Amino acid sequence: MLGTVLFDRTACNMATRWGIISAGIISTDFVSAMQVLPKEEHQVVAVAARSLQDARNFATKFGIESAYGSYSEVAKDPKPLFGHGVKFKCGQATDGLQWRDLADNHADVVYIGTIQTYHLPVATEMMKAGKAVLCEKPLCMNVRETRQLIQTAQECGVFFMEAVWSRFFPAYKELSRRLKDGEIGEVVQVIASFGQDLPHVERLKKCDEGNVAPPPFHCARWEASVELYNTASRLKGIVPRIPRTKPVNQSQSA
Repeated sequence: MLGTVLFDRTACNMATRWGIISAGIISTDFVSAMQVLPKEEHQVVAVAARSLQDARNFATKFGIESAYGSYSEVAKDPKPLFGHGVKFKCGQATDGLQWRDLADNHADVVYIGTIQTYHLPVATEMMKAGKAVLCEKPLCMNVRETRQLIQTAQECGVFFMEAVWSRFFPAYKELSRRLKDGEIGEVVQVIASFGQDLPHVERLKKCDEGNVAPPPFHCARWEASVELYNTASRLKGIVPRIPRTKPVNQSQSA
């Protein structure tokens, strides 16, 4: 998580309003999951796809008020409440503007569900427009792009997070607790695997569309490393050879 959330909607009994980038399968799963949350806490108010008709179909399916045929239109979706130095307290912005004047028909947070080759330009545009961003994994194509996004988030003062959902699984939290309490003993090796049979997905065979390694490798890498950030020091002989061994905090990314 990076940047600063400058407005707390929950303190004012206002729902966080989400914009969705891409109308594909992963975005469908994300919005479907959000529907189990209270509407007074979270609402999806906009969706954008490369095809306006796809966006409209997605909006109709989930009851979303705004559909756009380009990603940039979500960035222009008016009056974001985060970023660019505008700080709020419940009821009034510090520059004298009433928060209700800024709360109509806009997305506060943008979820990016495109393929990873689009993550850098889309996330950059959203953050520069003052939107908080939750971006799907893998965050970028390489470390250089990732650092660029982190810097943008810090400069814009917006919330920015990679959507590593398994980090919040109860099973992972329990594993972390047992490791910290020493119930398992000293960990010297971790083996994790996850695979899906996806021969029908053509883009997974193309390196220029983000597939720099077989899909099972990506899954194993993410699942194995997610909850080991805070316990990496206990892994003898492995730590020097694997990336992402530093704790993730508000000023750095592993």
